[in-house]
Amino acid sequence: MTNTVGNPVPMAAEGSECDSSDAGDESALRLIAELSSRFISVSPGEVEGAIRQALADIAALARVDRAYVIQSGEEGAYYCTHEWCAEGVPSRRDKLRPVPARRLSWIRGELDAGRVVNVADTRTMAPAASGEKELYREYQVAAVLIAPLFLDGQRIGSVGFDMIHAPRRWGTDLELLLTLTGQMMLGVLQRQQKDESLLASQQRYRDLVENSVESIIVLDADRNRIIDINDNTTRLFGADRDTLMNAAPEWVLPPEQADGSDSLEQARDIIRRCLSGERLVFDWVYRNARGESIPCEVRAVPLPASEGRRIRLAILDVSERKRVEQEQLDYLRRTREQHFHLGRVATSRALAEGDLEALYQDVCDAVCTVLGVHRASLWMLDDKRTILQCEAGSERGGARRAVVAAADPSGELDLVRNAAYLDELRNARALAIEDVEQDSRASGMLDSYLRPRGIRGLLDASVRVSGEVAGVICAEAIGASRQWRVDEINFVSAMADQVAQALINHDRAAALDALRESEQRYRALYDDNPSMFFTIDESGFVASVNRFAAESLGYRVEELVGLPFDVLHHQERRGEVDHHLHACHRAPGEVHRWDSHLEVRGGGTISVRVSARTQPQADDRVPVLAVCEDTSEARELAEELSYQARHDALTGLYNRREYETNLKAVLDDARDEGSEHVICYLDLDQFKVINDTCGHLAGDELLRQLSAVLQEQLGDRDMLARLGGDEFGILLRHRSAEAAYTIADGVRQAVSEFQFTWDGRAFGLGVSIGLVPIAQTAGTMHDVMSVADTACYAAKDQGRNRIHVYRQGDEELERRHGEMQWVSGIREALTADRLRLYCQPIVPLQKAEQRRHYELLLRMEGTDGQLIQPGAFLPAAERFNLIPTVDRWVIDNALNWLEGRPGHLEQLGSCAINLSGLSVGDEDFLDWLLARMRSARVEPHRICFEITETAAIRNLSVATEFMTSLRGLGCRFALDDFGSGLSSFAYLKNLPVDAVKIDGMFVRDLDTNAINHAVVRSINDIGHVMGKSTVAEFVETESVRRALTEIGVDYAQGFGIARPMPLDAMDAAGN
Repeated sequence: MTNTVGNPVPMAAEGSECDSSDAGDESALRLIAELSSRFISVSPGEVEGAIRQALADIAALARVDRAYVIQSGEEGAYYCTHEWCAEGVPSRRDKLRPVPARRLSWIRGELDAGRVVNVADTRTMAPAASGEKELYREYQVAAVLIAPLFLDGQRIGSVGFDMIHAPRRWGTDLELLLTLTGQMMLGVLQRQQKDESLLASQQRYRDLVENSVESIIVLDADRNRIIDINDNTTRLFGADRDTLMNAAPEWVLPPEQADGSDSLEQARDIIRRCLSGERLVFDWVYRNARGESIPCEVRAVPLPASEGRRIRLAILDVSERKRVEQEQLDYLRRTREQHFHLGRVATSRALAEGDLEALYQDVCDAVCTVLGVHRASLWMLDDKRTILQCEAGSERGGARRAVVAAADPSGELDLVRNAAYLDELRNARALAIEDVEQDSRASGMLDSYLRPRGIRGLLDASVRVSGEVAGVICAEAIGASRQWRVDEINFVSAMADQVAQALINHDRAAALDALRESEQRYRALYDDNPSMFFTIDESGFVASVNRFAAESLGYRVEELVGLPFDVLHHQERRGEVDHHLHACHRAPGEVHRWDSHLEVRGGGTISVRVSARTQPQADDRVPVLAVCEDTSEARELAEELSYQARHDALTGLYNRREYETNLKAVLDDARDEGSEHVICYLDLDQFKVINDTCGHLAGDELLRQLSAVLQEQLGDRDMLARLGGDEFGILLRHRSAEAAYTIADGVRQAVSEFQFTWDGRAFGLGVSIGLVPIAQTAGTMHDVMSVADTACYAAKDQGRNRIHVYRQGDEELERRHGEMQWVSGIREALTADRLRLYCQPIVPLQKAEQRRHYELLLRMEGTDGQLIQPGAFLPAAERFNLIPTVDRWVIDNALNWLEGRPGHLEQLGSCAINLSGLSVGDEDFLDWLLARMRSARVEPHRICFEITETAAIRNLSVATEFMTSLRGLGCRFALDDFGSGLSSFAYLKNLPVDAVKIDGMFVRDLDTNAINHAVVRSINDIGHVMGKSTVAEFVETESVRRALTEIGVDYAQGFGIARPMPLDAMDAAGN
């Protein structure tokens, strides 16, 4: 009996009755007998219900509050799988999935030891059971009785009772009842699992059978009946399942197999061998419901079975494979016969001695026999090449030339009337016509030749001598069309070649010379062909080799013949050689290719690409011809291309692409590992001077020499790259900013000390360097490169030949970086047409005018649709030399707008367009502007270009020449912001301008500022004396306008006159 543990308590003290005889022996025995009978007869689907009922029955008998079963699951955990609770008692099943092992460690140990846990009062449990005591108090359990369940010495669960409301003393009869019932439940659960496993196994077997690509038959050898099949079997035999099931195997067997043996006898032998334990694979012929034979590949294995002897047949339909094999056999048969007749003709006495008449007849006989055609004939062109004359013919049954001439006594075909036929022969090696009635190539001869002779299929191959058609071999299918195979076309063409060779050999002396020359050509082709030829016999030994191969490997031909082919390969590749040679023999006719390395005598290897295939011989030998192409140069070329893709062609340094690839990796390393790195962006100072002075050859040489100087300053782990033009990048891995600065300064000093000499002249250089540390917070590769570029420009602006170190919060660099960002924004706006023209009216002050005047202003539309003022983006355009492009856009669009409004032009007095100083100093810009003004449908005098005083005096001679050139066309000029310089009046005398625009700083408050009033008056007076009109800017109030009118200023412009408006608004604005 199972051991019992626990802590019995005196029930009287607790006020509970003693349950040592709660379940009478007789009732318990009856229940156990009933449960045993019930579990024996229970079906798999009724197990869960039977267990729940059993728990309810024993719980009722024992008068407990809760009964449950716990089973082991995955990874040694235990789960409550079944539970019964009395009315009003809460379920604990979910809280015991899984059972909290740590809190029930004492109970688990007792159960594992095979002892029943009998606890009459959970409140007085031993100290070792503190976890259980706490858990039972939480779950409100007063008493427990738990019996272990063992299978094959392994505890796999337990069954137990709980009391909720009060403690209880458990008697041994309840222990016995609980233990026996648990074992019976365990037995039925184990039986259920086995049944489910069996069903799952049967389903897996059925799925495997039904999903198999093969047709499956299970044969009962004792009954000689088919007892199971899959769907593929019904499709294979063309019969339904009911027909095939329980049919005798003879129903699907033909009388004989392919080799003529009796099918039944062979089948009995196979069954006998299979039942003896053999696993057989064999070819077999079955018969379907229509009586058609089906070639198959069969795998037969004995099946384990509780009843009888059974065999499983896995059948694969190999009809297609057999068809292909048959086609290959037919092809081999045809080509063997073709080669035989070709060889016989080629080695015939007639060919050797030039007996053309005999040769012609041999050729016709061979073509008629090999192709199985009704008629074959050979025709030759006459001397005038206008008539085809029949020289020989053969017909099935032995008739010869007379048959050909029967329908045409002259045996001739006039090519003048059939010129299209001759053209086809000239343009194609052979003319293969399946049905002359359906092929336009035969239309010219249809009525004159083909139909009278009953010809439906035609295969003609031209006999060519020195590239010219000399005759034709004709194979004719009479009465029915004929589909010509490629090998048949090649055969007739080859026969035509033999005839051509016979014609060439007609003169014996010439024939001998031609043969000797042909042999020499073949030998030279074989020996000196820049490919290595090896013939390998069936044993893997070299049977022949060309001279080129022998010399390439450092051998004589005779030294290689007889050597195993694999020993010529590098040791690491030798095992592959036999594998590939065997593959050639397993798939004859197919070309097998692989890469290898051949060893050269004296050391070294040659990389080769091997192409090999079998070459069947007349004596049934099947050697392999292996052609090895030297791929060493291709491999070197690939390496060279890879190098070129990563390096700059001029300097040999890494290129921008490789630099950016490494920079990305460094950024990832900084983010992931927190490592420090630094990049330097270098731009040479004075390089353009040398390039322009001495030419591009000098510039290129300078870059080559300087690259070596830069490389000497760097360590092995540092990277130097040419990023383009005279720009370089340095990547300093795992360097602090301080260490990197030291290296960068060394680079700067080395460049400063470098002297470049060209044509006896020495040049010095400098370099501006932008240095950017890379840390974890660095942005993308493009962000870092952009900051480095900006830092480099900052170094240039600070005086060149210096280093600018980027630091977080560098306001100067942020400003320049912002300008550089404007550069891309300006370019994008130009490309996307997001620049907008505005205009501001200029009004006369002294007398009314009918014509309108206005100045064109520029705005940029942002990506969000908001307008951006020119002060935000034009400084960046000036700094980065984009302003000439902007000026071109403004002029071009302004002229286009004016050209489209002839009525507006008639009322236009002047349209003022601003020009930057950079545009004025650009010769290309001047040439473009002159051409644009000449081509415009706008009178030049209506355009007034405004140039600031500062821009004009920066290069007075250039500005003067610019203005003079355009004034020659009729354009006018205004000097903008006049008065801002110290020598304004002195320059005014020398500049050919038509108007002066007074700087707004004098105009804005001249009504209250006496000094500004005097300045404006003097500018106006002097301007008038010089014959120039005056315009006041920034007129913002009516009092300023009145003061200007009083002074005598000609025109006024400003917010007090009119605010800027879109140019298109001028259409509706009027005057």
